[in-house]
Amino acid sequence: MATQEIKWNAKLKGVWDKGYYSLNTNIHKTIADREKYRKDIVENDSSLTENEKKFLFNELQKVYDSLKINNNSVEKQQCNNCQNWHQATQYCEFCIRKYLENNFGNWTSGNNEIDKLIQECQQTTVQPFGVIEWISYDQFESVKYLAEGGCATIYTENWKDGCYYKWNSERQILERFGRQKIVLKRLNNSNSKNVDWFQEVTLSFTLDNTRTFLVACYGITKDPATQDYMLVLDYYKTDLRRFLKDNYQSLTLLQKYRIISGIANSLSTEIIGFDQKILRFAGVT
Repeated sequence: MATQEIKWNAKLKGVWDKGYYSLNTNIHKTIADREKYRKDIVENDSSLTENEKKFLFNELQKVYDSLKINNNSVEKQQCNNCQNWHQATQYCEFCIRKYLENNFGNWTSGNNEIDKLIQECQQTTVQPFGVIEWISYDQFESVKYLAEGGCATIYTENWKDGCYYKWNSERQILERFGRQKIVLKRLNNSNSKNVDWFQEVTLSFTLDNTRTFLVACYGITKDPATQDYMLVLDYYKTDLRRFLKDNYQSLTLLQKYRIISGIANSLSTEIIGFDQKILRFAGVT
């Protein structure tokens, strides 16, 4: 079975959790130490096939590559292409930023402030997955109303090309995931002079890159019919309130702990709207 055919399942999540919860940060103090410890857990697990190990190694590498950026304790490597000294293992963050910068002239949201915000996010991006971008509305199909609340209306849709997810160092381009299900969050009345909606856009763009428990934001689009802007978000099967109501009795102690941990982490930063990401972090979606 090829590596790319492997998907997350109960066994892989179990090995992943074992490495996460047995890690003692007082002993493994650096990013490199923690990465090695968790990879050793995978390597020494006899229940895993070689392809399953490769899958988990790749997932771990994604996590730790994004953590290595701007961390002075991590050894740097010189990029063969741009000659900059980068910290990630699977890609050069400087090459990714340059690729995005060279593409600035090929898109616009029609709003100078939004364009500037997207460009700033792209110039500081730390990983190829889920780069913040302007997304043309014609990329979306199969629109389906989901919910309404506060100052926003929520829809589910299919994104034809999907988000950026991988850096191709040979071709020096970002590659896309392909068709994926996403959520569009309509910012009602964002075509007005009210600035509240722009503050939400700014938070969604900037906090998602630094907080584990926030719903992933891929960028923004604009409904040509209403002229309202819409955040493009990752899709999750349910929200925290509904999930707890339906499944609380069947949750394991570990899953309950992870949900509580996610809530505590997000509340400590006064961030609202994190519940769906916590479910994913807890391994229950």
